[in-house]
Amino acid sequence: MSIYTIGVYVDELEDVVREIEIKGTQTFNDLHVAVAATFKLNLKMQASFFVSNSRWQKLNEITLGHSSVFENAVNL
Repeated sequence: MSIYTIGVYVDELEDVVREIEIKGTQTFNDLHVAVAATFKLNLKMQASFFVSNSRWQKLNEITLGHSSVFENAVNL
């Protein structure tokens, strides 16, 4: 089973980066819950995840609204 290490930062908290490990079978909703717990954020807030290239240019955005947190399973 694959495990991914994901670097996470919050725009409002400059210079604060956390690494979160998540299994390949988990969803972006699972990642959202882990990020919210790590940064002590409100889980009901909208979340955006970005896929980037090696130069950190944003390629794709995955957005989760507060209503999708427990309803939609978006695979990693």
